[in-house]
Formats: sequence, C-alpha cells, structure tokens
Amino acid sequence: MDPQPRNTFNVAVIGAGLSGLCLAQSLKKSGIDVHVYERDDSAETRGQGYRITLDERGIRALEVCLPDSLFALFEATSGAPGGFFRFTRRDLREIFRLTFTASRAQSRYLPRQADRSTLRQILLCGLEDQVSFGKQCTRVEATALGATAHFADGTSAAARFWSARTGPARRSGRRSCRMLSRSRSGTVRSMEGRISTQQIIH
Repeated sequence: MDPQPRNTFNVAVIGAGLSGLCLAQSLKKSGIDVHVYERDDSAETRGQGYRITLDERGIRALEVCLPDSLFALFEATSGAPGGFFRFTRRDLREIFRLTFTASRAQSRYLPRQADRSTLRQILLCGLEDQVSFGKQCTRVEATALGATAHFADGTSAAARFWSARTGPARRSGRRSCRMLSRSRSGTVRSMEGRISTQQIIH
C-alpha cells in the first residue's frame, strides 16, 4: 500500500482514456503531482475506435491542457473534416449518409478530425512514469488525508483528490470511484460532473 500523502497536494485519476489523460496533462502543466490508474494491461489492450472530431471548444481545451510541443503534434497529425460516412443495411442499401464539408476559412480552431489511437499516444507523452496499467478500481474509501482507492489486484493508493471517468464501458467501481475532494471543513465529499484545474488548485 502506498503511503498516505502528507505535505504535498496530489491528484489521482482513474481511467487513462482521452479525458483522463487530458486532465492529467493539464494538472502536470500546472505543477500538480498527478498519477493515472488504468484497468487495461497496456495502452494497446483495446482498440480506441476510428476517429474523433474536435470542435473549437475541444481544440482550445487541448491547447490549454497540453505543452506547446504536444499541441503542435496534435495539429500535425489531425486534419480538416472531409468526405462522408455511409451507413448501410446488410444488402448495402444506404440508410444514412453523414457528409463532412471542409471549410475554406483560415483558423486553427476550425473542427478537426484525429485518429483516436494517435491522439491517445500524444496524450500519453510525458506521462510514462505517471500512468499505471492493470489497475481496476473496486472501491474508494475516505481517509483523514484524502481518500484511498483499492484495486482488483489487491493493491491500493492514496491521494488528496481523486477523479474518476465513469462511462458505460467503465462499470468497475462506478458508484464508489467518483471524484473526491477535501472540503474547507476538512471532510471528504463526493463530486460529480466536470471539474477544472482551477477548481482543484483553489
């Protein structure tokens, strides 16, 4: 079992998906000690899907969260949407067509498409020593100094603040592995919803 944090403010993130890694990059960029725990055995355990389209808000979020070098790598490996997707029946009769029209406007914040696996590898850059794979969270217990997460392999880890990405594919610990933070009164409370680096810092 990892020792309880004492004099440092640290954050632990459950889930090394795109959102968890983006949060970790933002925290690291802000000088906050962060560690990510992922249930898969490696970054290549499961396919990440095909592409993801980021709108202006998503691109600006990446720009804020990532170091300049990694944001430049995102720009270099993504492109403007174009072409179309066809959804067909078994006999290949078209049901629906989703068309992407490339814009002629010049802006770095126009919607861009990125390969999910490539984007995840970019988000993992610089976090190699701060991501632990094979860690399936089973429960989180509040402690006097924050909270302790317990994993299926019998290990545990402590942190002042925990953030968990709980989606349909992450049923393990769905109820117990939620965001935990210390309130001004010194108690630990559960937090649900989106959080920002500013909320953690303050």
